[in-house]
Amino acid sequence: MKKFGRFLIFILLFPSVAGSAEVVTWDDVVREASQANPDYSAALDILRRSRSDVSASRSDFFPRVSVDSSYNAGNSASTGGLGIDLSNIRQEFDVGGSIRQNLFSGFKTQSGYRRSRALLTDSQANLLGVKAQVAFDLKTAFAQLLFAQDRIKLNESILKRRGDNFRLVHLRYEGGIENKGSSLRSEAQLKQAEYDLTESKRGLKTAQTDLARSLGRPEPSEADLQAKGSFKTLYPTTPPNLEALADLTPDVGRAAAQVKVAQADVDLAKGDLFPNIDAAGTLSRSKVLDEDSSNRWTAGVVLSYPFLLGGRDLYEIQGAKADRKRSEANLQSVALRVTADLKRDLADFKNAVERVKVQEAFVNAARVRSEIARSQYSNGLIQFFDWDGIENDLIQNERTLLESRRDAMIAEAQWERTQGKGAW
Repeated sequence: MKKFGRFLIFILLFPSVAGSAEVVTWDDVVREASQANPDYSAALDILRRSRSDVSASRSDFFPRVSVDSSYNAGNSASTGGLGIDLSNIRQEFDVGGSIRQNLFSGFKTQSGYRRSRALLTDSQANLLGVKAQVAFDLKTAFAQLLFAQDRIKLNESILKRRGDNFRLVHLRYEGGIENKGSSLRSEAQLKQAEYDLTESKRGLKTAQTDLARSLGRPEPSEADLQAKGSFKTLYPTTPPNLEALADLTPDVGRAAAQVKVAQADVDLAKGDLFPNIDAAGTLSRSKVLDEDSSNRWTAGVVLSYPFLLGGRDLYEIQGAKADRKRSEANLQSVALRVTADLKRDLADFKNAVERVKVQEAFVNAARVRSEIARSQYSNGLIQFFDWDGIENDLIQNERTLLESRRDAMIAEAQWERTQGKGAW
């Protein structure tokens, strides 16, 4: 009886969940992660940079205007020698402007703009991929925290059950009905239950830290996180079109954008084979001190064509075409991989959902068997090891059911990540 009282003191010393814990729902963690997760913030900055690059490349279609001003002072000496005459200094002020508009650059301006647009598409797909990854990390961490909390509750109930069993076996042993080996085994199982409870409490701290990290918190908060929710999952009611889903995933989107970038690079390389034509004009006004002002203007067309580059332009075209073929092959490979991943993850999700239902049936059956076996053992109708096996089967099935519920939620998160679905 003294040994049995030990586990009651143990429960009092280790409460299951602190009352001062910070309770968060799934909506709470999604809202916080959308504002504080560093990976998501970095992906947003990449997208902003790509948008700025598009605007910068668009500016190449417009003329360039500049304003110049200068001041010069000097004189010229009519006598020989190298002496400097400072008595007759000529001072000149000049101010003017120039405008230059590219008329033809071998289509390099249009190609550069298309390239920046393709990179913007790549950044948008990258943002979707990061959101999907953050959502996966969030749901996994949330599921692990729910699992850790329910595992503590389960281990507390197991500890109580082991304590009741130990008391029953020990009383029968003291009464000479049970042997010492059965009593010692029951006591060892009680110690194992005590260890499992302390180990699950340590696991709770780890799960809280993982969720805080996924939320983007710089350091674990002082208040313990407590997840409020369930392991509810939503399996597709109709079979999805995996090929169509694959085309909408961030991985395929990025690969397709890289094909467009490679094609733009080919066009940019080909632009070196064409001349460059610019229209230019200048207007200036000069004023020499003690003299009248004068105006000057120029206008014309400038044509330039580098006709000898040592074959660099041809080699760059060949290299750009090779990159384009590589990106096209990569797109095909990514599309096949993503389609296979979708098929596998959907099957894993289905298996996980069905496994929960099967395990629930095993737990219901094990609980009924346990109630019957306890009554039979108390009345001496079955031996200890028969009853002990039924008790262990119930405990193992309860643990497996909890794990299968967690795994189903994580399988759903994996299925959503492969599709590129974000939580917001």
